[in-house]
Amino acid sequence: MITDHREILSFIKGYTSQTGGRSPTYDELKWFTDAPTKNMVSRIMVDLERKGLISRIAGRARSVYITEAGFALLRGCKVEASNG
Repeated sequence: MITDHREILSFIKGYTSQTGGRSPTYDELKWFTDAPTKNMVSRIMVDLERKGLISRIAGRARSVYITEAGFALLRGCKVEASNG
């Protein structure tokens, strides 16, 4: 199972670029990460959000956005976890 933050952010970025701005669904993230359940995907997304690497709009599908900290991690910069 893929849990590396940089790999997941890279997938989200690539998917969003290829689909005209739509972020992947949890099913698509489940497929990419090879997670056993969507609940596991939800845990990964909560962790990414808690660390300030993504933001999401609660209750809205396809609402995952990579933050500046997330883009910095993709560029190879060291990112400090947020206190959120």
